[in-house]
Amino acid sequence: MNLIFRKLDPENARDVAQFNNLMDDLTTHAKDQDKLLGCIRRMNAREDAYLMVAEDTETGMLCGSAMAITFDDFCDDCRPVMVVENVVTHHDFRGQGVGRRMFDEIEAWGRTREANYAILCSAMHRIEAHKFYDALGYKEVKGFKKYL
Repeated sequence: MNLIFRKLDPENARDVAQFNNLMDDLTTHAKDQDKLLGCIRRMNAREDAYLMVAEDTETGMLCGSAMAITFDDFCDDCRPVMVVENVVTHHDFRGQGVGRRMFDEIEAWGRTREANYAILCSAMHRIEAHKFYDALGYKEVKGFKKYL
């Protein structure tokens, strides 16, 4: 497997379809294609955000994705904080190093933004993913969530 990491291309219909299918391994895919395309385009237009996909160049398949956003922090030395969300590895590619390499890439991007640390969001039921995140050095902290 030969992986490359890049921004998701909203103008490539195959990219968008594969990305949307990846979301089924995370939660559920987007039902409204126009809204999905709008979200991808807005994300890609932001300098402080990275909607990354992992592509297996041998098959052309998107085997994973992660999203990161940095924002300014007003504490300590005022370095940005990075939030990582919507991390998913396609079920056929789990256990093959794809997730680890995606985190290497997304964390390297965060360092270019001078991020002080990363906050990783994950649903409570994703126990296997949590074991993986812990192995990468992410530690569980208490957080809160409220749907608006």
